[in-house]
Amino acid sequence: MKKLLTTGILGLLSLTFFSQNDCGSAISLCNDFYQETNSSNTIGVAEYVGGCNAAEYASMWYTFTVQQAGSLSFVLNPMDNADDYDWVLFDITNSGCAGIGTTAIEVSCNSYGDFFSNGPTGISTTNGGTGSSNGPGNLNGPAFNQDINATVGQTYALCVMNWSQSTSGFNIDFGQSTAALYDNLSPNLISVVSECNQNFLIAQFSEPLESGSIQTVDFTLQGPGGAIPITNAVVNNSNGLPDDEIVLTVMVNNLAAGNYTLNVNGNFGGVTDACGNLFQGTFDFSYNPVDLSINAGDDVSFCPGDEVTLTATGNYQNVQWTGGPSTETFVVDVQGIYTVTATANGCSISDDVVVQQLVLPNWTLGLDTNECADAPLIYTTTQNVLWENGEWGQISHPDGEGYWSAVYTYNGCEMEDSVWIEVHDPIQFDLGSDTILCQGQILTLTTPEPVHWNQQATTATQYVVQYEGTYTATYDEVCFFEDQINVLYHELPFIPWHEKSYSICIGDSLTMDASSYPAWQYTWWDADTVSSKTIGDAGQYDITLTNDCGSYMAEFEIIAEDCEEYCYLPNSFSPNHDGINDAWQGVFNRAQSIELDIFNAWGELIYSTTDVNFKWQGNALGSEYFVPNGIYHYRLNIQYPIKKEQVQVGWVSVVR
Repeated sequence: MKKLLTTGILGLLSLTFFSQNDCGSAISLCNDFYQETNSSNTIGVAEYVGGCNAAEYASMWYTFTVQQAGSLSFVLNPMDNADDYDWVLFDITNSGCAGIGTTAIEVSCNSYGDFFSNGPTGISTTNGGTGSSNGPGNLNGPAFNQDINATVGQTYALCVMNWSQSTSGFNIDFGQSTAALYDNLSPNLISVVSECNQNFLIAQFSEPLESGSIQTVDFTLQGPGGAIPITNAVVNNSNGLPDDEIVLTVMVNNLAAGNYTLNVNGNFGGVTDACGNLFQGTFDFSYNPVDLSINAGDDVSFCPGDEVTLTATGNYQNVQWTGGPSTETFVVDVQGIYTVTATANGCSISDDVVVQQLVLPNWTLGLDTNECADAPLIYTTTQNVLWENGEWGQISHPDGEGYWSAVYTYNGCEMEDSVWIEVHDPIQFDLGSDTILCQGQILTLTTPEPVHWNQQATTATQYVVQYEGTYTATYDEVCFFEDQINVLYHELPFIPWHEKSYSICIGDSLTMDASSYPAWQYTWWDADTVSSKTIGDAGQYDITLTNDCGSYMAEFEIIAEDCEEYCYLPNSFSPNHDGINDAWQGVFNRAQSIELDIFNAWGELIYSTTDVNFKWQGNALGSEYFVPNGIYHYRLNIQYPIKKEQVQVGWVSVVR
């Protein structure tokens, strides 16, 4: 029931944080009546809040110590009766706040409440209280628990939780109790000690002191040599909360042995407990410094695989290495921070020494290597090293094939490595003398080991030569050897004249020139051996070409032609289909093209052609009509190779 209401309220409230949200920072109650004007709506560190409460929420913590035995009761009165407050009471006499949830005793718990009207709650048999754990909600028990019996010296912690998330406040009234719950006794100073030669004193009181009451000027110290300045005075915790110890820092590093007096005066009100009870006075004590010192030695580095002996020195009764022996020396082979603790007269001091394993470079002498026996053996590395033959530096001269080692020193650490050196016998081969091949022949070059032919990436023991050029075989596997051969190719004798015909004009001649074709010797049909021959007669001829690759004979024909450029056209024909002179046609010699047009007596075009082999049978242009007998004129344009263009006009008679 309460859980639903809490969810609705949280979104509407701004959170107010209090230092009293935790038991460790609780408010000390010093009177029967306490007024809280502004309730908390948050928590500090979540703590156990009793069996009747689900979890800590919007909490305020209070503590008090019983000074006189009797019944314990209180009434928690909300300023607004609608507000719902839950609470739990713990006995922390023996456990302190640290025991809450474990060893601290849960004395009484109440989470009773309603949605509309709640009013007071607390421990009060007079107000009808029963039981020691009531709630949650209105389903279990009344708003009050029964009284409890309290004895002298019991310390209680009361946690009040503002379930309604109200900021109206409340008061707590212990007036019904017969026990005296608040402190009215002054604290006492019970001891002053110096912890093992430190430059501070610890003054312990009989109860926690209010930290705000502690002022440095309230403390003075007298010793064997007079006044000793106190430079600072604080409670002995880190959060400034009440504590029964005060740390007093003195100006000297080591107090001398002797008797001392600590005076706590009231110049600034003196020191008080949480309820304002004052302490003023003096305290005499004696101090004997402890002769104690320890030195773990200087930080040290060591090589991997080695060990280091640590030695402690100083004045002490006993010595102990953490994780090691109780002797002055400690042999280690693992890097780390090693602590040695010296003790004497109940005091102890420690010192550390850093042992670091050197990080060596990832050094190697190098890669295994292959060397050729035809050159001096040399092996080189990247650092100066001591070689196995006594040489010093980066360059060495191995004795021969086998393992070759060296030692490299880095920051005093020696690293040794070796490489394998393999020695190879040199190789030789001969590709042969330069040579000449005939067209179509191949030459296979061979080597005893795979080689690179003509700088190719791949290797082979053979290479087939098919073209003219320089061929190189390179062996570079450890040993190096190279040879070359020049290969020339001669063409087979050939001339493209075989079974060819060549024309000349009657009376002319033709020079047949064979000098541009591959041959060392030219032999004509008449046994002549010149490279060119002039021929003036028609007939069958031959020539034989010869070189070192063989012979080739070509037979050819010379034809003599009539080379005169002329045209003959008859002046009549009889297209009567008797098979005699039925068509008009011309005779053309060497004409390349013609254009022929024939006209009638009225100048009309009746026939046209560009065919050198035309045959006109008297038909009219573009029809099956045949012209009548008569005279017809023509115009003839002829293209010749030499004369070029010739125009001829004339007439032809059609006679049937």
